[in-house]
Amino acid sequence: MRCATLKVFKTKAGQRNRTFTPEQLECFLQAALDTSGKHWHDFFKVLSQTGLRVSELQHLRYTDLDFDGNVIQIRTQPNWQPKSRSGERDVPMTPHVRRLLLERSVAHSGNENDVVFNMPRTHTYTFDRALKAAGLEAVDGNGEKLVAHSLRHGALTLFGQMLAKTGGSLTDLQRLARHSSITITQRYWHSTVEAQQRIVLAAFPESQEEEFETDFVTRNACL
Repeated sequence: MRCATLKVFKTKAGQRNRTFTPEQLECFLQAALDTSGKHWHDFFKVLSQTGLRVSELQHLRYTDLDFDGNVIQIRTQPNWQPKSRSGERDVPMTPHVRRLLLERSVAHSGNENDVVFNMPRTHTYTFDRALKAAGLEAVDGNGEKLVAHSLRHGALTLFGQMLAKTGGSLTDLQRLARHSSITITQRYWHSTVEAQQRIVLAAFPESQEEEFETDFVTRNACL
């Protein structure tokens, strides 16, 4: 499945937030399924809907899956630890991610400490293979190509957009991404005026538009 009609994304100079458009992501995941099978399709799908780092998903064990709480538990292991000290966290599962991880868990007959995604070959090779099959191997405007980490960028960008629209905060996004610095998180934060207005009105419910206009007229009449 090639995405020849899709344009390769553009990025602003100096930024590293290489990511897929929704159409490109759908096309890429289908290409991953066609070229490398369901194992790798599921691996990339989880990355794209959770914002996990590749290393975090590579070391994910069945015992780290909490289906009752619908979260993926990122925990330090004897031979591995998250990128930052704050990397240990519970990552929410989307319904799709929960379903495919539950399918793998039910089919698994080994030890609960086994990794969920055994890697018979490097993810870079498989990612590039699917990228080429989808017709997305071209570079962007800065000479950079899509990489597996772009799936995390895409997820965090969507999370940032949704938090901004629903009145969430930059700190919420940082906690979800587990960035060591909030400066990094700001790359994914695009607040809107509407979202800012909702926050202000929620903090001061007595200052609704009608009441504000009435008070404004009253005060000006006394001048």
